[in-house]
Amino acid sequence: MKSNINLCVSIAGSDPTSGAGIQQDIKTMSKLGVICISIISCITYQNEKGVFGIYPLPFEVISKQIDIALKNIKIKFGKTGALGNEDGVKAAIKIIEKYGVNLVVDSVLQSKNGFPLISKEGFELMKKKLIPLSFFLTPNLNEAEKISEIKIEKKDDILKAGEKISKISKSFVIIKGGHKPEIPGLKNTEIVEDFLFFNGQFIKSLKKKRLDFQVHGTGCIFSAALTAFLARGFKPEIAFTKASQWTQKAIERSVQITKGSFNIFP
Repeated sequence: MKSNINLCVSIAGSDPTSGAGIQQDIKTMSKLGVICISIISCITYQNEKGVFGIYPLPFEVISKQIDIALKNIKIKFGKTGALGNEDGVKAAIKIIEKYGVNLVVDSVLQSKNGFPLISKEGFELMKKKLIPLSFFLTPNLNEAEKISEIKIEKKDDILKAGEKISKISKSFVIIKGGHKPEIPGLKNTEIVEDFLFFNGQFIKSLKKKRLDFQVHGTGCIFSAALTAFLARGFKPEIAFTKASQWTQKAIERSVQITKGSFNIFP
């Protein structure tokens, strides 16, 4: 029997398509040799075309899941996904403060089809308390713009936003360049660039080929892979590189369920 079992915890929404959310976290971590203890923060109503509704669970329900699931085990690393509202954010904070878990905060604000996945109050609490407690923060360009309150129109703005956000968290921040943001002045090339920051300083970036199709759950895949590599003992900079490479391969292997739908990593 294997003794050195790698464990992570994820607090995220449930996705019926299994392309994102807690289901994708479980799949990605499993493929990388890590067991994912899963805490449901909200239930989403979605299919391969997008998200069409959300039911955030009450804090008491999420908290009960956490206390029972983590009662007898020690977990070093975990992640968040869609948290729904302030109750979900409070539960994520509890995982850090009560159980000492280093959380990768995937600051999910909305779905690819534009449906909100966190309330205004939840976002404010995330900015005020969860982000400063995070071990890693992984916003896409649109999320980085909202968190930093810096209008991103060029590469220099990405660097300023990353430096500002990582000063708040005093830890690691990755700004993902893979989304095609509707931001004037940001040239959309064939290259995707992800940026790593630490405690107010730019560390490095990774460039990849942009693939010309929409994939559901890429942010979940990236943050789950990052968390899994951290749990396996890789240093943050190496985990960043490996997670970026893994996500690129996942995008390449994704499939389309129905005509006109987002691709999903099986």
